[in-house]
Formats: sequence, C-alpha cells, structure tokens
Amino acid sequence: MVSRETNAKITPPKRQPGDLVELMCERYWNAFRQGYCQSGGKPVDYPTWKQATDPVKEETRRCMRHAVEVFRGTLVTDGAMDDWFPDKPARRQLPHIDNDSDFVTSQKIARMGE
Repeated sequence: MVSRETNAKITPPKRQPGDLVELMCERYWNAFRQGYCQSGGKPVDYPTWKQATDPVKEETRRCMRHAVEVFRGTLVTDGAMDDWFPDKPARRQLPHIDNDSDFVTSQKIARMGE
C-alpha cells in the first residue's frame, strides 16, 4: 500500500478553476507569441507569459474567463476536444502570406535605427 506522502508525490495536485484559467492564458499567449516569432517578429518584442509585465495580461485573463464561462455546468469528457476541434493544433504550418511579408518589412524598417 502506498503512503499518503508517497501518493502526494505521485499524484499532481488538483488545480483550482483560477489556476486553469491562468494555464489556458499562458498556453494561448505563448502559442500566439510563437506564431509572431515565426512570422518574423523578434522574441524580445513579445515576451513569454511568465516574462510579460504589461497590462495586456489582465485583459487576456478577462477574455479567457468569458470563454471559459461558456463551459459552466458542462463536463468536458475525454474526446470532447477532438469533437469540438477535429484538427489538433500544431505549429504554424501555413505558408507565409503577403501580410507576413509586410510584417517582416515593417520590422526591418523599425529596427533601422538600432
């Protein structure tokens, strides 16, 4: 039989709802940052969730809360995410578009004085 201390080390603690929203915000933010960087943006211009200190984080939390409220009273069962989002998210695989090229050009112009 496993002791409580050993089991506590094996079983991750259950997250509080606020923790889940924070985790969702972090994943969303970092995924968006990754796309930004892959499109030509500099990583230093878009810090990770944990590094960021600007007020946009609070707005991200507020918006994510609105998104999560839709699930109130709903049990998210195994496989539900596959039903809702059949194409599992992956790294950006779309070819660059004109907007990406314009973004890269604007970034180069912005950095001319550096």
